[in-house]
Amino acid sequence: MVPRALRERSQQPKPAKKTNPANFFIWIYLLIGSQAIRILTLKNERREDNRIADVKLRQLREVVERLGNGEDVDVEKMLGTGDETQELEWEQALRELESEERLWQNNRSKSKAERLRKKMLEAEEFPASKIVAHPDAEVDPVVSTKPPAAPAFY
Repeated sequence: MVPRALRERSQQPKPAKKTNPANFFIWIYLLIGSQAIRILTLKNERREDNRIADVKLRQLREVVERLGNGEDVDVEKMLGTGDETQELEWEQALRELESEERLWQNNRSKSKAERLRKKMLEAEEFPASKIVAHPDAEVDPVVSTKPPAAPAFY
């Protein structure tokens, strides 16, 4: 019932396709290259944002310095009030500074938490229960959580 042409094809084993050994390297280089391009783009964006923020801060310092010297300064003109593009640049610069400040605050709080955690671990290693207080002492003795110092030469 099955035509001869179809029967012969189904009976013959299909030759296995050989994979190109360079396929792995091609895919890896594509991934690495795309990530490298992304990193360069982010680096350039960050550099541009920092440059804009520095220019705005320089303008603001100049205005404050002139006002401090008692000069007559048109603050709105120098800072670009009323010009939408300059106002957008100011907003962007302020957002950039706020994000940097948040980043610094987060890093500072993480380092404080890490220092506190280390102190707690040291306190567990050298508990106060090992220190014997004088029985007649009315005030609690000062307990040092630092490990004993190595002996020094005299």
